[in-house]
Amino acid sequence: EETLDFFPPNRITGENILITRLKPNPDGNGEKIHLEGTCVINNGSYNAGFSPVSAAMFVNKIDETKVEAAMQKYLEEKAAEEHPETDIELLKRRFMISESERHFMTDENGDPNVFDFTIESIEVLSSANILYLACEKMIEKLQFTKEEITKSLEGEESSIEITDALTVMAAKDITIKDETHTLGYLLQDYMLRLISKDDLIFSGYCNPHPLQKKIIIRVALTNNDNENVKTKLFAVIDYLIGEYNKIRTSLNSQFGDMN
Repeated sequence: EETLDFFPPNRITGENILITRLKPNPDGNGEKIHLEGTCVINNGSYNAGFSPVSAAMFVNKIDETKVEAAMQKYLEEKAAEEHPETDIELLKRRFMISESERHFMTDENGDPNVFDFTIESIEVLSSANILYLACEKMIEKLQFTKEEITKSLEGEESSIEITDALTVMAAKDITIKDETHTLGYLLQDYMLRLISKDDLIFSGYCNPHPLQKKIIIRVALTNNDNENVKTKLFAVIDYLIGEYNKIRTSLNSQFGDMN
């Protein structure tokens, strides 16, 4: 009964959570496990912050118009290559399996810009609530980045360091500690999207080593002094904060107040 209280079985499979698997020993006694813990009164919403989802993924949204056009071209090419009596339905199925997902919705630059985003909750928090909290965390991360950039340029202790890049091209390296690809890709991509090509020469980022929690964003502007780099970065960050706030507002209007 105590085991069932602490480790309730899965509602679908009826199985308990597997902590570890004890292996037999040659002497026949087998391995043993001893656990000690302290019970703390808390609530599911707080605990869910550590593991709120069983799955979170996104895929490119398929553009049905592009798929149809590509399929017609495929059928015409195959009709010329193969025996005239080749089953058309077989060719269509072959195309849908092997080629259809290559044709997704894109923007004017050819980059994917519409996605199907799937969240599977463990049901303590709703999927909408998880998305809302994720937007909050991204806003906090972006605001913190602005604060740390200001500290760095004012000579205060900061988790961000701005230096001249050791490259032929005049550029700035913005090293951000304790961050990974999420923030790096977001900033470099939206600098490319939002800053005029007359002002921006280059924008990119890297993670120097997979085991290092650190990113380096490299920016080259026509006016490459620190204040101008700061101005451009802050404009991008403010735009992103605004977009995340739009998502939060939309979720509030659809699902009620989530604060």
